Amino acid sequence: MATRKADLHGHQILILDDEPDIVEEVVDLLECAGYRCLGAGTAAQALALFRDNPGIDLLILDFDLQDCQGPRVLEQMQALAGGERLFEAITISGRAGKDEVIDVLRSGFADFHTKPLNPELLLASLEKLAGRLEERVRHRQRVIQAESRLDVLTESLKSLASDAKKAINYVNTSSRPAKGEAPMDSGGAKAPEDPLANPFFAKLSLRQLDVVKLIGKGLSNYQIACKLGISEHTVKLYVSQSLRLTGLSNRTQLALKSSPRRRVNQDL
Repeated sequence: MATRKADLHGHQILILDDEPDIVEEVVDLLECAGYRCLGAGTAAQALALFRDNPGIDLLILDFDLQDCQGPRVLEQMQALAGGERLFEAITISGRAGKDEVIDVLRSGFADFHTKPLNPELLLASLEKLAGRLEERVRHRQRVIQAESRLDVLTESLKSLASDAKKAINYVNTSSRPAKGEAPMDSGGAKAPEDPLANPFFAKLSLRQLDVVKLIGKGLSNYQIACKLGISEHTVKLYVSQSLRLTGLSNRTQLALKSSPRRRVNQDL
């Protein structure tokens, strides 16, 4: 019996039968085996106990009650549970014909025992259902965790898509003159091109180009992070990647290469 107590820890059983002697007999048996039990003599009592005791997760229901059939009681308990509360159910009956067994399986019961009850078989059945119930709980937890991770991933992808869209719009608008801006300078010379349009920067991603352009304007890592809505650590990462891809040695060279003013001076 000591082994069963350890296996059954945490489970609570509701026993429903309109014969008080059977309820008492089953409660005594199961409490000795380590279960916490509640007994009921009518369907109404059983439904009230099930509703008021959310810890009940194993049911033993008489199939042929006087006030309500066992399958109907199970149906009402499933409605009370609402899909959120997990439980398993066994039914007991004085009949053991083939038709009765078929009715039990169709009604949603996990097992069927005939009266008079065999204590060893009943305990073995409950232990099996307790294990099955615990596996269902673990499966639900895994599903919840997976859904949570999926939500985080979805939000990250949305954020990346938004950043990419902003970067594309930024590159498209920065590569052409603003509305009303003359394409030629006052001396008739061709207006300076965006230095980042230079093939020298062709290997950089859109986000890396954003960072490099702001470096060319003289912004610090902190200012760039605030402007782009990213962390300063991420800015440093983009700078390091840009240096490697362009073959430049340091941030100063990157700033000079990407500075619009520097490009104008070179053209002159």
